[in-house]
Amino acid sequence: MFKSILKFFHEARTELAKVTWPSRQTVINLTLVVIGVSLVFAIFIGGVDYLFTTGIKYLTVLSSQSNQSSQTVTAPDINVGDIQTSNGGNVDITQ
Repeated sequence: MFKSILKFFHEARTELAKVTWPSRQTVINLTLVVIGVSLVFAIFIGGVDYLFTTGIKYLTVLSSQSNQSSQTVTAPDINVGDIQTSNGGNVDITQ
C-alpha cells in the first residue's frame, strides 16, 4: 500500500512538470478581468434589483391610493378539529 501511495505522488509530480504554467503577468491580467466582469455584473444586478424594488413600491402605493375606500379582506378562521374527511378521519398522505 505504501508503494502505491509513493507511485501516485511520483506520477502526479511527473504530470505537473509537463504543465505549461502561465506567466505572472498573465495571471494578474486574467485576475483583473475576472474582478472587472464580476463588478460589472454586480452593478447590473444591483440596478435591476433597484428598478424592481422601486417599481413594486410605486405599484403598491398606487394600489393603496386607489383602494382607500375598499374593504379589507381577511382569511376565515379555521379550526383544524372541524375539518371532516370523506374516509372517516383517516388521512392518506401517500397519494
